[in-house]
Amino acid sequence: MDNPICPACYSDTAEIPLEGIKYYQCTFCKHSFADLSSEKKKKIIKRFIFKNTDRDTGLFDPLYLFNGNKDIIKMATSEMIGKNKVIVSNCNYKTKKYTLNRFDINPEDDAFKRILDSHMEIKCDSLLSVCFIPFCDDVYNFITSCYKQIPKNGKLIFLTNNINNFLHNNIGQTHHFTAQSLHYILSSQQKNYKVFSIKNILGFKMYGT
Repeated sequence: MDNPICPACYSDTAEIPLEGIKYYQCTFCKHSFADLSSEKKKKIIKRFIFKNTDRDTGLFDPLYLFNGNKDIIKMATSEMIGKNKVIVSNCNYKTKKYTLNRFDINPEDDAFKRILDSHMEIKCDSLLSVCFIPFCDDVYNFITSCYKQIPKNGKLIFLTNNINNFLHNNIGQTHHFTAQSLHYILSSQQKNYKVFSIKNILGFKMYGT
């Protein structure tokens, strides 16, 4: 059976030799992604999310899993504009300047939908999403849905994953982005964007038009 094509640049892929669920890596842009061709495989990814959810608070904090810290959030917020600024993060980040949208995930939840819904709850001038996109099944829908939350001249900022090789940092994410794969994904959106990195975290921003 042929390997699936890369969801970022549509090039050929090679299977990554990992135990458990199948992962593939693009031979061109190096984007890595999980095989979610069946509900059973989707449940395996969700299991990783719940495994890394704090039992006391019910909060899933992917920034911590990527070895990020609060300083990275602080640097990313310096790029936000407008009066209504929303940060979607489960990091213990205290601020009076921004609305912090923290959310829990329960075992009975559809984890993919819960993550998406948490970004749809508040209309804002600027939206910062802290490392949730690698755990979404439909990246294109996630970006498009979030983009609708900002007005003309607003700004959308995503922190994605660490910039290290996926093979050494497999924590059960659905996608592992590279700067090159982000360019392919974002160019298809036909919106103004910029790819960047803050310390060890890769990210991108999009501008409302």
